[in-house]
Amino acid sequence: MERQPLGGEGPGQAASSLLHAINAVFRRAGACETEEELARTCLAVAEELTGSSFGFIGELNDEGRVDSIAISDNGWEACRMPESEAPVLIRDMLVRGLFGEVLQDGSSLVTNDPVEHPAAVGLPDGHPALTCFLGVPLRLGDEVIGMIGLANRPGGYRAEHRETVEALSVAVVEALMRKRAEVRLTQKTAELERVNQALAQREEINRTLVETSPDGIVYTDLNGRIIKANQQAAELVGFPNAEALEGQDGVELLAPFDRDRARPAMARMEDEKRSHGQRYTLQRTDGTTFVAEVAAALVPGSDHRPAGFITIFRDVSDELEVQARLAQSDRLVSIGMMAAGVAHEINNLLTYVLNNVEVLAQDLPLVLDALSWCRAHIARNAPADTADVLGHVGGLLDRGLSEDLVDSATEAVDGARRVQHIVRDMKMFAKVDDDSFVEVPINAALESAINIAHGEIKRRARLVKDLGDVPGIFASEGRLCQVFLNLLINAAQAIVEGDALGNEILVRTWADAGDVFAEVRDTGCGISTEHRGRLFDPFFTTKARGVGSGLGLALSQNIIKEYGGSIEVHSAPGEGSRFIVRLPRSPVLQKEPLPPPPAAEQRRPSGRGRILVVDDEPSICAALRRVLGREHDVVEATSGLAAQALLEDDVAFDVILRAVVMPDLSGVDLHHWIAERHEDLAGRMVFVTGGAYSRAVREFLRQSGHLRVAKPFQPSDILSAVEQVRGRDR
Repeated sequence: MERQPLGGEGPGQAASSLLHAINAVFRRAGACETEEELARTCLAVAEELTGSSFGFIGELNDEGRVDSIAISDNGWEACRMPESEAPVLIRDMLVRGLFGEVLQDGSSLVTNDPVEHPAAVGLPDGHPALTCFLGVPLRLGDEVIGMIGLANRPGGYRAEHRETVEALSVAVVEALMRKRAEVRLTQKTAELERVNQALAQREEINRTLVETSPDGIVYTDLNGRIIKANQQAAELVGFPNAEALEGQDGVELLAPFDRDRARPAMARMEDEKRSHGQRYTLQRTDGTTFVAEVAAALVPGSDHRPAGFITIFRDVSDELEVQARLAQSDRLVSIGMMAAGVAHEINNLLTYVLNNVEVLAQDLPLVLDALSWCRAHIARNAPADTADVLGHVGGLLDRGLSEDLVDSATEAVDGARRVQHIVRDMKMFAKVDDDSFVEVPINAALESAINIAHGEIKRRARLVKDLGDVPGIFASEGRLCQVFLNLLINAAQAIVEGDALGNEILVRTWADAGDVFAEVRDTGCGISTEHRGRLFDPFFTTKARGVGSGLGLALSQNIIKEYGGSIEVHSAPGEGSRFIVRLPRSPVLQKEPLPPPPAAEQRRPSGRGRILVVDDEPSICAALRRVLGREHDVVEATSGLAAQALLEDDVAFDVILRAVVMPDLSGVDLHHWIAERHEDLAGRMVFVTGGAYSRAVREFLRQSGHLRVAKPFQPSDILSAVEQVRGRDR
């Protein structure tokens, strides 16, 4: 039921209306969600209680100005101010005029003639006219915090209206403060809830990170006793679950030899307040060990003093193994490069040793025959006093000295040739980075690999060869030999030493339907099914640590695939293994073979030639002079620059034999220099190569079309090359 505004009621009726109004304020306060909504409710109660036409409730802000927190709807409807100017009635109003007197004096103000009141300052344009005004301060304790302003009550305001609104103001302040506290509490509660949710989410994220981490994570007290751990930590050290680790001494998880250095490290961390990272060896519950990368840090307690350690550890055994294998591979690469250099130097030495021995082996029978003829001639015609001399010489020859000398020279040649073959095989394996495709006799590639692996094979098994009549394939000779060497070494290492006669390694080749096949079979330990599927994975090996790099089969498969072929494996534990390499006669990645050099004239050029020999090894120059000097005039130059100086004044040479690699001016550079000045002479050059040269030099030799003679050479090779060049120019 609507209450009548205060008018002519008696004191009892006025008190009842006031109580009803106060009750309405507190009753409606519960339904209001915001402070502004409650302020509008309180203003409506005050307007109803006094019969005012409109009003406002304002609050002093921190700047000492007035912010309106409630303006009655009737007041807004009566306002004719432009919307752009209306905010001056809402926020940051200057404390002046009628309501300024209320706020500054802290006393209520009643006037029924506002225009004539001494404090009046006029109204903004569009503001409804005031016929009467009642202003009551709002107090919080002794402090004025705002006011209630009411206006335009028909008949004006009297003292009882002031007293009633003053009494109501206490309830308004109480209700507003409660609502403000309630709103703030709600906001704080909501904020706290958001914080709790964020903390819960962060805790869940942290928990997930810890539980899904591939690293072991443990939290220990300052004595190293484990308080909390993740599942990965338990699995790494062999415990069934994380809970089983709780209460364990973390230091005891280390291998015994590492425990003594762990506790001092913990003490230093606590003293120096810093983290710690190092490798330790941990011991699993089954007694096996692994190397771990361990990082530890202090965890502060609520008093900011150290409360424990958080330790993170990771098994790096595989990583260290990979690093070791990569280092081994790097060493192998270095050894290969060194082998190429060594082979080059040996070839230089072997060139003149072998040629001199061959000349000796060829000429010695002639010398011995001449000696025998001289002996017979002297015996028929010499005076008697030479008989003793002839008897001594004859005795030596009769005792087989001549045959021994010839046999020794022949055996020296054979031995030098064996060294030559070994060096040739070393050179082949040193140039596995040469990706040039040539026609490679597969049996010859296998023989080279067998020669290199011979020392590993002979201690473990008999080698059986069944090499068929198969065509060659287009491939890189060095890389193909590397494949076969890997297979032979693996076959040998699959056999335990001690019964070489009882074990066998079979090497077999055959051709079928346009493909060429090579098989390496052993009677070794065989390969399990689970390992067979990973044989070609990089770094996978079943060999003992330090024996294999785990790269051989992976590289071999890649090489064979590049040639359009495949590798098959047939094996079972205890039954040995068969590796079958299939290679197509015409591989997928085929490069055009080089055209053969122009055929030499069949007729032998007549007359002595003039030959320039260029090599930085004087002994090789001397060996070539001995080989060629019987049929030609030989001029020697022991450096590229010496040859260049010679050719500045003299170019009358039929053939130039020059080394490829020389310290001052390489054979390639010398060729370019000659070609710029004497193109016809550049075409009469023959390269004498030791084999250790760069990719750029290999490409030049491949494209130049010049004849090449590999060191160490046979005299017939040199003579043939010289006559071929001379015959080509006739």
